Amino acid sequence: MTQTTPGDRIDELKLPNIDGGEFDISSVAGKRYLLSFYRFASCPFCNMRIHELVKRYDELPDNFEMIAIFDSPLDNLQRYATDHHAPFPILADETNTYYRKFGVQRSLLGVLKGGLLRMPTMMYAMFG
Repeated sequence: MTQTTPGDRIDELKLPNIDGGEFDISSVAGKRYLLSFYRFASCPFCNMRIHELVKRYDELPDNFEMIAIFDSPLDNLQRYATDHHAPFPILADETNTYYRKFGVQRSLLGVLKGGLLRMPTMMYAMFG
């Protein structure tokens, strides 16, 4: 699988969905969509972002879809993200196949830096 570049067409994306099924990008054919990548399933920032997207989902046009991809095994994702009851696909990319394909980088330093710089946000995400 080669890495994509901006503007490339996505012809193939298949991942396990949080509902236990398999998501295939062909299910959104003809729609515009946003792929959004998230850290691990228990990340408080990521879960807060998913919560915000669920609350505002009705503001999106009918021909637009959100697709959330987590760097987590499916069972871990189901443990931490099922309570969102998201009206959009939440997918598990346990092997980081699509992270690599789309050039999404992982960084422990980035996680730590984000935690320190966004402490009030983290507190809200954990206890708000």
